[in-house]
Amino acid sequence: MKTPIPLPIAELKSALTGLSKIIPKRASLPIVSAIKIERTSTGWITLTGCDLDQFATVRLEQPTPGEAAVVLIPLDELLKVSALLNVFGALSQYRIAIHDYRINHVANVKR
Repeated sequence: MKTPIPLPIAELKSALTGLSKIIPKRASLPIVSAIKIERTSTGWITLTGCDLDQFATVRLEQPTPGEAAVVLIPLDELLKVSALLNVFGALSQYRIAIHDYRINHVANVKR
């Protein structure tokens, strides 16, 4: 994946609240405890979680430029990052970037 997938923290936090209700706390398969993050060729970003019986998908509000990509990130990693940034407040100013199949950096976005 050449172009990082940016995830606005404010949108990510609300998406994780819903998706964490689907994903089991203790999964027998590691893949079930991950969130699928996908950017389509048109730039729309979706987050999907499942428990093998049901699934939920959240589409973020704004498309982002970049090539199509799909990555799996453990839910607990995303929850840790969003909880850490919650300490700073003003979540709308921050975003994270998924690059090379991991959370690459956190940025303060000037609007």
